[in-house]
Amino acid sequence: MRFKKSFIAILLILTCIGLADCKKKSSLEYYPISDDLKQLFLYQQGSYWVYQNDKSSYIDSIYINQTPKMWQEGIIYLGDNTKTITGYEDIIQISFNGKAYKSSTIDYLGPTLVFSDSVHTIYYYPAFPQGQLIVFDPEYTYEYIDHFDSLLINNHYYFDAMHTKEAYHDTIQFEFYFARHQGLLKITKSIAGVDTTWTVLRCHPIQ
Repeated sequence: MRFKKSFIAILLILTCIGLADCKKKSSLEYYPISDDLKQLFLYQQGSYWVYQNDKSSYIDSIYINQTPKMWQEGIIYLGDNTKTITGYEDIIQISFNGKAYKSSTIDYLGPTLVFSDSVHTIYYYPAFPQGQLIVFDPEYTYEYIDHFDSLLINNHYYFDAMHTKEAYHDTIQFEFYFARHQGLLKITKSIAGVDTTWTVLRCHPIQ
């Protein structure tokens, strides 16, 4: 009987802790990943894209060989030498096998692409409309250049496509073409005046 009472007491304590944690979390602002972003950038295991390098004609296959990972974490505001959790957000990480790029992390702001040389670049900010140039860091700029109802690449039409650009000073620039339900179609990387472009030849996206 004493064991049963002790067990019930422990269960009540754990329940109270869980409720307190839920209440604390519910009082924070929640930043989910929108369905719009998921349609653009969330792809499942078995998806692949085949690209060709315009300089070397090298063909690279990028594929997803594991289920994307999803978790939640707090958004931390740094101010007055203190860390304050101001909300929490969904995060999804996709790992790619290939040479052009190796992973992508998606949060409510948009996707961050990681290249094989460990360069990180955010290539879509849904909060900023077409044609608006914004500076999100003193050294970086982002531009949403154009939207295409249809975009012809290698004799294939892709619908609801976009063209964006990110630059670091005048030395490094990235341009991206991507389409809803299709993923990245074309990537141009310019470093110190040397341009390299990867263009999709075929793809098999799974959502």
